[in-house]
Amino acid sequence: MKADTFKVGIIGIGYIGKIHLEELSRVEGVEVVAIADANAELVKDIGTRYGIKGTYSDWKKLINDENVEIIHNCTPNNLHFEVNQRVIESGKEIFSEKPLAWNHERPSELWIGKRNEANETFFESPILQDKSTQHYATLPSGHPMGYRDAIVNLFRDYYSAIRDKREGHKTASIHPDFIAGHNEMLILKAALESSKQGTWTEVKYNDV
Repeated sequence: MKADTFKVGIIGIGYIGKIHLEELSRVEGVEVVAIADANAELVKDIGTRYGIKGTYSDWKKLINDENVEIIHNCTPNNLHFEVNQRVIESGKEIFSEKPLAWNHERPSELWIGKRNEANETFFESPILQDKSTQHYATLPSGHPMGYRDAIVNLFRDYYSAIRDKREGHKTASIHPDFIAGHNEMLILKAALESSKQGTWTEVKYNDV
């Protein structure tokens, strides 16, 4: 392992955790050195299969592992807050992902609703997209990207931002943080209220 390689630990090695493990191998400068899951047998099996020395059935021990500097939280919803809080308190970097809903049948389309003009449908395309997002469209127009490709793009953005941060550079990478996640919940709350009342509802953002 190179000296400049990010040493990563994954908490929760079920379905999503295994996807993180596999797709991180496609990101340059990243190596998974530890995994944790309540299923001790699963942790041992995956650790052996992928050559990971740090294997834990207690996720708190992974956080305390001195070899781990960045942690991916892939636990179930009910554990996310506690794990995130512990990692933040430890001073280590954290990647906390929760899924968003999308249309599996038409994944390359984005519907844009507008109030005072016609709605629009945006199609993923390296030709049509803005320069700031063209690098995400790695396939020609008409060839939809899969879920794993989207995950890899997110990982690359995240680790690029971490590298910029450590080198003292202003990051050019744009990725969602905890504030963005909180704002998403406020948008969903307003959407539910709008549906209930049958009127436009203002999104009430908190000052952070």
